[in-house]
Amino acid sequence: MSNWIKLPLIAALALSLAWLIVQIFDVLPRLTTRQALALETLRAPPPAHGTRNGFAAIWASGHGVPEQDVEEVLMQEIAAWEAYIQDGDVPPRSVLHNYPALAGADGEDAPCTWSTDDCLAVVRQDMQSAEQWLLQTAEFARRSMAIAQYDHVHNRMPAHLATPLLGYRGHGEVALTRAAHLHASGDFAAAIESICAFGRTWRPFVASTDMLLTQISVGQMIASAARLRAAILAEISDPPDGSPECDEAFSPLSDSEIDLCSSMRGEWRTFEPMVLSMRGDASSLGERATTLLMYHQEHTLAMLAEQIYKACALTRSELAARRQPFDADQVEDPSCPWHAYAFNPIGCVLATIGAPPAENYYNRLLDTDARLRLVQLAIALRSSEGRSPAQVQSEAERLLPYHHVDYDPERGVLSVAQPHTSSGKPWSVVLQGATLQ
Repeated sequence: MSNWIKLPLIAALALSLAWLIVQIFDVLPRLTTRQALALETLRAPPPAHGTRNGFAAIWASGHGVPEQDVEEVLMQEIAAWEAYIQDGDVPPRSVLHNYPALAGADGEDAPCTWSTDDCLAVVRQDMQSAEQWLLQTAEFARRSMAIAQYDHVHNRMPAHLATPLLGYRGHGEVALTRAAHLHASGDFAAAIESICAFGRTWRPFVASTDMLLTQISVGQMIASAARLRAAILAEISDPPDGSPECDEAFSPLSDSEIDLCSSMRGEWRTFEPMVLSMRGDASSLGERATTLLMYHQEHTLAMLAEQIYKACALTRSELAARRQPFDADQVEDPSCPWHAYAFNPIGCVLATIGAPPAENYYNRLLDTDARLRLVQLAIALRSSEGRSPAQVQSEAERLLPYHHVDYDPERGVLSVAQPHTSSGKPWSVVLQGATLQ
């Protein structure tokens, strides 16, 4: 064989051998300084948010578990999931199914939901059905409001993508329907106290949680309750001044409540075990060879960590100074340089499709903040008499500079755009004596 054929073959074999050695010993790709910092930050123990964790109470609130047994039942659930994660084939059936489901916990047939534009009008259309539904859901409503004794919600389930998330359906529905029914029945004071108690109970969990779903969902529940409060006040010709506690429960989101660091670290807590288990889960020789040669575990973790770490990289003061949504061109898509694809192609694909985009969730929180600001404006403008539409529009744009606001003077309705929520529909609040119907 001539030298001009042998030399390229030898070079190719040498390169292949070098590549195999690099892959087997996970030498490349190396982590960047930012990736190493991200891993170190996310692996550090999470900060504490309080002393009374409401996870168990919320988890069991939809079933008839005796309250003195909730902790023991949760420990049984945790043990079942830990056994499944170790060597199980089929996810376990929740131990909650051993107890009766409480009416209202699934939010089914609720007259009012988080997305109901005019809860008062819906309840008034069928007062008897609303009253009957409230009677059936009384026990769930009591357990929902008992959450007030807790000051934070931290996930207690084993870190795994398959473990169940906390559900929040039902909690907002029963609170909204009850307050609307009280007001429609003529008890204005009780209606206001009911909806304010709901806000005071659930508001702390927007900031004091390590679960992204909790931060987003509870914020939306609070905004819906704030809108109902504004609608009730709009029907009172001379409403009393609000209590400071109630005003605080429905105030715009604070800097700590738009800080995603804690909840995104909770997301990391779920992603890391999944990545670490990939090589161990490979069963056949071919799968083991593929993950050994085409998957760099620590680099994959570092890429995911870098994406999640973005939620912690900005300080609260920097977030407060920003207070505007990220545009699409400002959201950095996770990407791999060519040399990373050469040594970690599977990890690059995982990082591209798996990292939760912190900027998108930040934008959703700002949409919720815009809802609360719109409610605050509607209450301040209980009567728009003496103000021209241009003056109302100007005040709206001052309070909500990064969201488009429309004012309909004929209907007396303010609407704010919600470009980052799942529906994308505008969100509306009534002024004095108006209706959304």
